[in-house]
Amino acid sequence: MNNMIMVWYHCDGTSPAWQVAEQEEASSPNWVFRAGTEHFVSVHIEEIPENAADVAHLSFLHNPSVISGNDLRFTDNHRWAFFRHTWEIGPGLVMMALSHAFLGKGLIIQTVTPLEPLLQHVVHQIYFPRNVPSFIAKLILWAEQVQFERDVMIWNNKRFLSKPLLVKEDAAILRHRRWFSQFYSQNSQKLSAQKGQLDW
Repeated sequence: MNNMIMVWYHCDGTSPAWQVAEQEEASSPNWVFRAGTEHFVSVHIEEIPENAADVAHLSFLHNPSVISGNDLRFTDNHRWAFFRHTWEIGPGLVMMALSHAFLGKGLIIQTVTPLEPLLQHVVHQIYFPRNVPSFIAKLILWAEQVQFERDVMIWNNKRFLSKPLLVKEDAAILRHRRWFSQFYSQNSQKLSAQKGQLDW
């Protein structure tokens, strides 16, 4: 589905509880895969989708232009303020619809696959109509990559706290944590699993 092989795993051995919706953009012969990126991120799996709930970081980390790069020491350069990028992240599988008056429509599919308790494999794939030159799709995916790598720089140096100290402005993080808890069961392995083992 969506030109991808989907694998379901549940620690209780249950069958899939939901189906992935097929995206026309990823399966239509009028659309094509144009480019992809791949990252290995040393972070708890909750941190990646929680990114959208952490509204305090958005203006600092993602408002600066992608042209200013992914090095957080230099992104606050207002020479590039004309070029903005907005994005959203979700758990496990995310479809990001793109729409632009000049560039048309596109689709980015993001997958997050846990390899170890604190190691995630994140893949972004971009699809565009056949009539859109591939360099446009690659440029857009490059911009997405720069934005994502700004987060990676923080995630790779962050410690996951199951009960972080939050202020009232961080209420969305707490709501996200409650929402994400639906993906765990009583038999889900806890973070205490040792890195390097596959029995988590």
